[in-house]
Parts: sequence; C-alpha cells; structure tokens
Amino acid sequence: MIDAETRTLHEALDARGDHLEAIGNRDQDGNLVSRVRKCQARLRYLKNHHENIPLWQMTLPVIDKMAAY
Repeated sequence: MIDAETRTLHEALDARGDHLEAIGNRDQDGNLVSRVRKCQARLRYLKNHHENIPLWQMTLPVIDKMAAY
C-alpha cells in the first residue's frame, strides 16, 4: 500500500508562513524584516489565488499552471 500525502496546499502555505513568523529575521524593534514580510505576502497571494488541492496532486503540470498565473 502506498502512503499518500494527506495535507493540502493551503496547509503547506500556512505552515511555511508560521515558520517564517517564528524564525524570520527581525529589526531592532522586533518586527520582521521587509524580505520576510514580502515572502509572507507571496504565500498569502498563492493561497488566495490557487485551489486548495491535496499535496499529492501537485504534479509538474499543476505547478507550471500556478507559476504561469
């Protein structure tokens, strides 16, 4: 039996955003630096503009379609 990934694209994007929040570089005031905030914004954009599909469905054609959007 094959074990398929059960998580979704949106869950993965949220996990990456949480990871950036936890480990991202911060300025002297404790705020995330611009580069990290921009990366978080890109993650939100992807989540808002792409279907929440299971990660096991993330094939090269699906990724190409997302990248071309």
